[in-house]
Amino acid sequence: MQTDKNKMEKKNKRQRKINDAFFKLRTYQVYQQGVLLVLLNNHFEITLQIPTKRSVVTHQYFKINELRRGNDSIKVEEYVEQRCKEKYLQDISNGIPEKTARRRYDTNKITEQLHLLIDLSTEFGYRFVSKRTSGKKRCSNC
Repeated sequence: MQTDKNKMEKKNKRQRKINDAFFKLRTYQVYQQGVLLVLLNNHFEITLQIPTKRSVVTHQYFKINELRRGNDSIKVEEYVEQRCKEKYLQDISNGIPEKTARRRYDTNKITEQLHLLIDLSTEFGYRFVSKRTSGKKRCSNC
């Protein structure tokens, strides 16, 4: 029979693994965003949104308000919001609990922004090697 101490140690170990995985993923996403912004800075005037609070646990991930090139403008934040709302409504219609759909909505914001930046970069001739990851449960992979 496990003691309360053993149960707590196992729980802490599991939580540490989850935190490490989150930190690793977020760090990768921040570096990816940084590289993509450097590449796109050669082609666009980039307007970033100042974060409401400073990231302490991971590196800072920036919201991009707008990419401007001549008279053309891409409202990145609006585009990302629209895409995430569509996915949220699709999740709800597929029977995903609202709490889960809201959590996915938040995580999809980062993924959608990165996908847009990658798409724009490929339009300017940059090439990337990528792989598709498997999603959890009934998640439609981004």
